[in-house]
Amino acid sequence: MLTEDLEKWRNLGLDIVCQMRKLTDQFATEHQLNISLLASSGEGISGRFPQYDIANYSCDSFVAKKGFYTNSFHIPVDLAVNCFRKIDLEAPFHKLCNGGHITYVELNEMPLGNSSAIEDLVDYALSRNIGYFGVNYPLDICPSCGAKGTFDHSCPVCGNDHIKHLRRVSGYLSEQDSFTAGKQSELYCRTAHNGYVDFKDYNLINETTGEE
Repeated sequence: MLTEDLEKWRNLGLDIVCQMRKLTDQFATEHQLNISLLASSGEGISGRFPQYDIANYSCDSFVAKKGFYTNSFHIPVDLAVNCFRKIDLEAPFHKLCNGGHITYVELNEMPLGNSSAIEDLVDYALSRNIGYFGVNYPLDICPSCGAKGTFDHSCPVCGNDHIKHLRRVSGYLSEQDSFTAGKQSELYCRTAHNGYVDFKDYNLINETTGEE
């Protein structure tokens, strides 16, 4: 999938999810039960389903061969789009998924000393009616001296080679070594959603280009 195809496939996804919401609303009315549409993360199956499809359905698609399926209505994790563009693409699904939903953005390093950038992201997500928003970034910790940051191999402070690599790929922070094979594949493919620093600048660009 190319980034220029995102609008096309996002709109197809919206049509599908709209139909799903209509059905859940219909069932709720018919059965007088609290039935809702959940944008499930499917964390435990994201890696198993591609393996199953390849083994049982002779699935030869590029998507299955990546070793994982992207969760929920999220855009593919290996597409390079900026933070605000990702929020825009996923925002319409939040209203439809009344049983739960999340949108996250991925940073390539800890936002140390740049809390205003995080505030901009949160403000922008709120302005787009995102109901549940997360900001992911790598966190490496040296058990020997307690240094924190993003380390390539060893601790830059004490030289310790045994580093705890904490990543948020399964909805919560966990050590990279504990990930399933599917989540390891997803982590390897993930691309940071870097881009505009200030959402006000992004809004100005949208007004100039006519984008929504």
